[in-house]
Amino acid sequence: MKRLAFIFCGFCVTSIEALEQNVALPSPESLFKSEPVGFNCINGCLNEYNLVCSNDITFQNICIAVCQGYTDITEGGCGASSAIINGDFFRDPIAASTVAQAANSFEGTTQLLLIPPRAIYRYPDNNFVFIGIVELEDRKPYGYLTTAIATPTDVATISMIETQDQDTGANVGLVSAVRVAPEGDVYILQYDYKTIPKYFRSQPIKVGTSNDKIVEVDVGTWSVIGKDTRVQIINTTVKPFRMVGEFDYSSEGGCTGSVVGSNFVLTAAHCIYDYPKRQFLNVKTFSPGRFNDGQGNGPQNTIEPFGKFLVDSWMVYDEYVKYGSANHDIAMIKVKPINGKSIQATVGSLVMVNPKQGIDEERADIVGYPSDTPSGTMWASGIPCDDWKYSTSGDKSFRIYHKCDTAGGQSGSPMMDIFDATVFGVHTHGDTGNGWNQGTALNSYHLNTLNYWMQTM
Repeated sequence: MKRLAFIFCGFCVTSIEALEQNVALPSPESLFKSEPVGFNCINGCLNEYNLVCSNDITFQNICIAVCQGYTDITEGGCGASSAIINGDFFRDPIAASTVAQAANSFEGTTQLLLIPPRAIYRYPDNNFVFIGIVELEDRKPYGYLTTAIATPTDVATISMIETQDQDTGANVGLVSAVRVAPEGDVYILQYDYKTIPKYFRSQPIKVGTSNDKIVEVDVGTWSVIGKDTRVQIINTTVKPFRMVGEFDYSSEGGCTGSVVGSNFVLTAAHCIYDYPKRQFLNVKTFSPGRFNDGQGNGPQNTIEPFGKFLVDSWMVYDEYVKYGSANHDIAMIKVKPINGKSIQATVGSLVMVNPKQGIDEERADIVGYPSDTPSGTMWASGIPCDDWKYSTSGDKSFRIYHKCDTAGGQSGSPMMDIFDATVFGVHTHGDTGNGWNQGTALNSYHLNTLNYWMQTM
């Protein structure tokens, strides 16, 4: 990817130092034949939607591309065949007349329509490229995924998945990921998979006293509802259950996640991006170990024993945003510390592991917050949750199939060994017609990638 230390704009070249001195940049009309777009990088860019393409990246407008050093620019988005995100999720929230008025009077009253430099240059040291601002949908994920699973339609993408050597990175080229901030700022991260550090098993953080061990499951402490094989977890504050929590959107609940790093929570990609509608969702907080006080079924009855952690940003694969690929239905969410204390230091974390050594059906389970149960209640799918199916062969290594009882709200739940506090996959789908529920496996490709994301975020 061609990134320059200078900002090029048509017939002029000016340095970052010039920008800091608030030097106005001429309109880059020579980059392609179109109406000139007035801008000044030090003040920001207009929040208008006139998509352009450069280096296979779709930008919201030409100002955003030029202010980050891109010169080979064409009008319109890069299209579905682009190697990187095509910008389908961009939607103009501003009336055309308002945009025209703003273009004619860029200074002064139009400041409310500006994308500030804070957004454009937010992550200067981690190779994130700002591509624009989207309006986040202030709602929960729609329903439960029981429709046919989408797969990549791009031949190159399918070939990469089927031929890659997950442990060495052979046959895997550039990987693209999308990062979104709560303000709607969207960034692209590109990296060569072969050059990133390969994942190694880390040790979980010890929390509490030296006697604070993994909880021994006692069936007598669980509450079974009817004939359902799921069991309610009464004490959510012990390991490993306190490392599982619930996300809040416009209202309480909607998806589940698990703590896997200092400030990081693992979940499903469709918990933060609605592929059919091409909309990013406004996930606001994460509450580990949440439980219900038993006095009613409402938000007033839910208890957050470790607090609500505000969401800082989240990352998903470009393949999920572009294609809705089930193989890439996995995401990493970064949360903010509470009073300077990270979520990992507060509750500990699960250890991400590869399921290729096999899944022990006597220890494996899915833990989360199903929407068909009282609000704020955590449930396991069974003791044990049996019938698991996983293959390490090619494309199959991305999916884990199971017959554990699940419901909406459990998307993003960890597929975990509840006795050694490890997570080997993320639950994503209900029965799609083959008699099996399923999720995304933490194979080597995902483990290496997620670990790298945590380093860069």
